[in-house]
Amino acid sequence: MEEFPSLYDLTYADYQEDIPFWIDLIGRTEVLELGVGTGRVALPLAVAGAGVTGLDHSLQMIRSARNKMTQAGSRINLVYSDLTRLPFSEGSFASVICPFSTINYVTDLAALRRAFSEARRVLRKGGLFAFEALSWHTYDRWLNNDGLQHVVDRVGKAPGEPIDITYSYQFDAAHQIATQERLYRVTVADGVRKEYLIHWRNRFAFRAEYLLLLEDSRFAIELEAGDYQGSTYSHDAEAYIVVCRAV
Repeated sequence: MEEFPSLYDLTYADYQEDIPFWIDLIGRTEVLELGVGTGRVALPLAVAGAGVTGLDHSLQMIRSARNKMTQAGSRINLVYSDLTRLPFSEGSFASVICPFSTINYVTDLAALRRAFSEARRVLRKGGLFAFEALSWHTYDRWLNNDGLQHVVDRVGKAPGEPIDITYSYQFDAAHQIATQERLYRVTVADGVRKEYLIHWRNRFAFRAEYLLLLEDSRFAIELEAGDYQGSTYSHDAEAYIVVCRAV
C-alpha cells in the first residue's frame, strides 16, 4: 500500500521516548538498524554522529526514509532486504539494533532463530546487539479484549485533517500470534473522507525463548529492562528491552 508510510508516520512519528536510549547506547559507532521504517530512529542516530545502515523489507518505507534523509541532509545507507537474510559480510558492524518491537513481526520461531544468528554473523566480536520486544503485559491486554474494537481519535499533521483509527485485536494463544486490524479514516484537505484498512500480525515470544535463542547465537546478556529508563523487567512491564554482546 503506497499510503502506508504516511499512515505509519501519522501514528508514530511523534513518538520520541526511546530516542535518547538508542543515542546513548550507540554513540558514534557503525550501526545496522533492522526494520528502519521511515527513519524515526535512524535519522536522530545519524544526526548524533552514528554511521547508520537501515534495513527494511518494505520498499515504500525505504523510499519514505530516503526522502526524509534527503530533506534532512543526513547520510544513511538504506537497504531493501529481510532481517533473516542480511546482505552483509561477517563482522560488518559494531552494533545491530532492532527497535520498536520490530522483532515481534518475525512470526516463526525458526525465522527468529535465523534473525538472531544473522545479527551475530554481521557483528564484530564484542559488538552490541539490542532490541525491544512487546511485553506480556501488552499481549495480556489484547487477550482480555479479544475481538473487541477500540477507537482512537488523532489530529493530522495539517490543520483540518482529523484521523480516526479503529483497532480490532485477536490473539491466538495456542500459537502466540496476535492479529490486528487498523481502519484509518482520514479527512483530507478538500473534505473527502478516505479509508485504509491495514492488517498487522505479530508473535509473542516468552522471555525464556529469547534467552535460549540468544545463547544459541553466541550472545551474552548485559541488560534486561522493562522501559527505556532501565527499570528491571517484570511481568507487568510495558516493554522488554534486551542489550547483549557478541561473544
